[in-house]
Amino acid sequence: GKAAELARQNMAERLQKITPMRDALLKELPAKIENVIITGHPTNRIPGSASFCIEFVEGEGMLLFLNMQGIGVTSGSACTSRALKASHVLIAMGLSHELSQGSILFSFGMQNNPDDVNYVLDVLPPIVDRLSIAAIAIASLPLISFFIPIVRGADSGLRTIFICKFAAPNPDTFPRTARNRCICPRR
Repeated sequence: GKAAELARQNMAERLQKITPMRDALLKELPAKIENVIITGHPTNRIPGSASFCIEFVEGEGMLLFLNMQGIGVTSGSACTSRALKASHVLIAMGLSHELSQGSILFSFGMQNNPDDVNYVLDVLPPIVDRLSIAAIAIASLPLISFFIPIVRGADSGLRTIFICKFAAPNPDTFPRTARNRCICPRR
């Protein structure tokens, strides 16, 4: 139709403009941030797409902090963008679930310019540093396991017990019984 006709008319101009921006981000981001993996082929890819996985950092965290800086990105594949799970595409490419959780995708269009790439290169490294420090701090906290009784349906009287594990800054703030043994109502 008409849209395809218009796209064909401007294709060479678009490719000439957005491909260098993509290539600059693919080249310069791994030089600025440790543990960055380019996903996909380095050159045989969609001209306006630059996709990365960053180890030890959640993609959603990067997405939120970049959004606060006025940068729109996605994390994961388009078909799982509303789910907090690893992209099946990245998993199929052989990446681990943990690494795939740190995925981030930049898309370039005609409205972008080289200053946008430079802005990303300035803004993203401190975000990754901040999220990495937070991840290390959380990982170093002691884990506490205990059972929590949950009532399912007021009229059914069924009780289900869930095991919860979470980090606590001070395990002494929890009652000794919750730290050391199951507190389960008997039926």
